[in-house]
Amino acid sequence: GQDMFDRGIAYLSSRESGDPGFFLFLHTYAVHDYYRVHPWAARRVPGASEGGFEYLSECVADVGRCSEADWELLESLYQAELFYLDEWLGRLLSTMEDRGLLDSTLIILVSDHGEGFDLERGRINHAGRLHEDLVRVPVLMRGPGVIAREEPAHLSLVDIMPTLLAFCSAPAAANVDGINMSDRILADTASVPSPPDRTLYAMEHTYWWEDGKLRTASTPRQRTMALAVITGDHWYIAHHTEEELYDMKVDPRQSDNVAPSTSDLSKYRRSAGERFTYQTAGARRAFDAEMDQQLRALGYVE
Repeated sequence: GQDMFDRGIAYLSSRESGDPGFFLFLHTYAVHDYYRVHPWAARRVPGASEGGFEYLSECVADVGRCSEADWELLESLYQAELFYLDEWLGRLLSTMEDRGLLDSTLIILVSDHGEGFDLERGRINHAGRLHEDLVRVPVLMRGPGVIAREEPAHLSLVDIMPTLLAFCSAPAAANVDGINMSDRILADTASVPSPPDRTLYAMEHTYWWEDGKLRTASTPRQRTMALAVITGDHWYIAHHTEEELYDMKVDPRQSDNVAPSTSDLSKYRRSAGERFTYQTAGARRAFDAEMDQQLRALGYVE
């Protein structure tokens, strides 16, 4: 994480007045592998020692493996990683301010997923699950004309690309699922109609839980392992062992699965069926040694 921010800061520091506009994408895995107990996290969390990766990684892959105290430690390590990320993000923004870039640049901070710490329900880790604590992520935007407020309309990660293009007065890419949200971001919410109701999706292609343990597919699969259909106030999850349905208006923490008592799940099943497989065009990309090393470092390849 530090190396990535160092390179981003060096790039911003090198920019001169009159340089053309730029696009900078910083993809950090800070926070992601918090159970490795990095030095900066160990310094912040009492009782944590570096190198606890093997033991704690077993916790996040097995509901019954670790004690409640272990999970309190993991949650503290996660928070320590957030502080670390916040520190480096602050340095990045300070560099932008020093270079006169802060007020003229659109900045978007987003996460691809959250993390589960609900041991009572077995909702731990971030793999193999599509519940609210994992899928509902922060999206923060700052830039010219952006009005400071909390945006009530549902936003999906697929909306970021068309929204960013609209900010740059560039044509939107064809055949994308996302919608341009720039009108709502640049105006008073009351003056802009809410986007039309739509169904949002979340997918899991690799992991699943079985008997309280995290399982991993040995090879990529054409069909998703699990899929969430989020429409209106309802959150439907289909996976290989069961179906789940939650009424988010009365049960925002998803404590009560009403799927067994719901007489008709056909509309959710139909919507899920349209997304359970994916298609790719063109030749497959070669799997090189560098990619293999990166995936192994992140724990995606055994």
